Amino acid sequence: MAYRHADVLPGSAKDLHSPRLDPITLIGDVFHATGSDVRVIVYSAETGSQEETRLNTLTSDG
Repeated sequence: MAYRHADVLPGSAKDLHSPRLDPITLIGDVFHATGSDVRVIVYSAETGSQEETRLNTLTSDG
């Protein structure tokens, strides 16, 4: 997918620490709005991996 008004920097592995879980390694993609200081980091995990299950636990309401 091409973005006209944003640059997408390649993802890199990042260890996140949460009081609810042991450290979890996720991929963080950085979206940067062209001409702005705005950056958004989107964390994801490989489908079917243990990290995906743990990420779902972190993002659930329970």
